[in-house]
Amino acid sequence: MSHLRDNRKLSGGTIANYVSGIATVRDIVTNTSLAKEPVLRGIIKGFKQQDLKRSKLRPPAWDLNIVLRSLTKAPYEPLGEASLQHVTWKTVFLLSFATAARVSEVHALDISRIRFDRGDVGAVRLGLLMGFVAKNQKYGQAERDFKIKSLKEIVGPNDVEDRSLCPVRALKHYIKASQKIRKGRQRLFISVNPKREVDITRNSISMWIRAVINLAYRLAEVPVPGSNPHEIRALAATFALHSNISVNRIVKGCFWSSDSIFANHYLRDVSDEDVEGIHRLGPLIAAQAVLKL
Repeated sequence: MSHLRDNRKLSGGTIANYVSGIATVRDIVTNTSLAKEPVLRGIIKGFKQQDLKRSKLRPPAWDLNIVLRSLTKAPYEPLGEASLQHVTWKTVFLLSFATAARVSEVHALDISRIRFDRGDVGAVRLGLLMGFVAKNQKYGQAERDFKIKSLKEIVGPNDVEDRSLCPVRALKHYIKASQKIRKGRQRLFISVNPKREVDITRNSISMWIRAVINLAYRLAEVPVPGSNPHEIRALAATFALHSNISVNRIVKGCFWSSDSIFANHYLRDVSDEDVEGIHRLGPLIAAQAVLKL
């Protein structure tokens, strides 16, 4: 392993793949599990942590604190008084953050494959349209779905203020609010224009996320940055890491093939103030995990 690390400069994730390949033969011959060797696991874990620290991180493209705080106020709250447009924007943003899904995956969410646990009280499971294949989904892999917990389970059913950023609450309200104009369409998200009966494109999802970011900055009276909607995926994973969610769980929740993808492409350089600001907002759902102090 020293040769692979020091001479060939391989990442911890790549070395782990080498070990896994060796183990497929060794474990049969020796009737033991190489992957369970504590010393070996400790070394590989150390390599992975070093890789994260060595990564050249870039700052976020926009401030998540500004955006999330705006979603707790007008024109989004009280949710029962918000327009369908603003309910749609809020739901798209919160579900994107909660799932850390790509725009194409959010666009492919299927309303007929939504299942609420325990009689609409607990988590929600989200499925994608039949036949949809994600960008990094390999042939033969199981269909992709998402599980999102409700903040009602964490803060209590009567604490509306602390649940203003609950994606499950927003989703339930959106489904009810859009029911009259749905007209049998399978995609979860549809046009807010009642006269438009064709499906939206995934560009609509991107535009709605940008709209949420731009409106938040205008309400905060600060210059609007480049509002890349794909950044929400990186921020969900980054703040999950800063909330002590394990790297393996984040990688699994984001459907990445290795932690090096997270470290090299999605991990952002956020300040302690950014992390504290997110925590002050209360429990959040990001990358299919609960973020809380």
